[in-house]
Amino acid sequence: MKQNPQTWRCDKCGALLGFVDLPDVLRIKYKDAYTLINVVTGKTEVKVVCRKCGFINTKILKLA
Repeated sequence: MKQNPQTWRCDKCGALLGFVDLPDVLRIKYKDAYTLINVVTGKTEVKVVCRKCGFINTKILKLA
C-alpha cells in the first residue's frame, strides 16, 4: 500500500517547500530542479530557504 506524501511547508508563510515520502526520504522541487534526500544511517538535518519569504526552515529526517 503506497502512502500519500506529507507536504513540507514554510513555518513562516506556509509556502510549499517539498514532500516527505517516508520518514527518511525528502523531495524538494524548485522550477525544473529536483533534489532527493535519502537518509542512509542515523539522521540528517536539512535546511531550506523559503523562496517566498526568505525564512530558513529545518527538517530532521531519521532512518526508518
